Amino acid sequence: MNKKEFLIWIAGFVDGEGSIGISRVSKPDGRVSYNRVFFCITNNDKKTLEEIKKFFGDIGTIKQKIKKKDPLIESNKNRFGKRDCYDFALGKRQAKEVLKMLYPYLKVKKKQARLVLDLPAQRWIANRETGKHHGGRIADKKIEKIQEKMYWQSRKLNSGSSRYKKTLV
Repeated sequence: MNKKEFLIWIAGFVDGEGSIGISRVSKPDGRVSYNRVFFCITNNDKKTLEEIKKFFGDIGTIKQKIKKKDPLIESNKNRFGKRDCYDFALGKRQAKEVLKMLYPYLKVKKKQARLVLDLPAQRWIANRETGKHHGGRIADKKIEKIQEKMYWQSRKLNSGSSRYKKTLV
């Protein structure tokens, strides 16, 4: 399979088994700290996910999903259904790079990918006491408003509800 064919195959895989969007990270007091890009492919075939990871230059992580322990189903404590289940996940920069390559071939998740690719970078004001950016606030209120709008668009696209899909860009 050549590079283009493999990208088309991966795009189909993402359309069927992937999750793309924007989530929120909150502080312990409940205030929103920042928005985070997510890109994940879930499957029970770890070798397939390893092949995808290798294709993109060995970026991202593959982790086994662990189901919460159910005392009634002791033999099924680390499984989803009857098989092991794995996630291949990428961070924001990695996700954007991969989505740039996959975008032309996506069908189902194209709008979610567009939102992630268009999400503006966050600029942080450092905490005055520590000089660190962690725990600061976004410097540009315009960017913050754009990110807020894009977060809600992502939520609507990923809800699966057709009533939301009619109102989006």
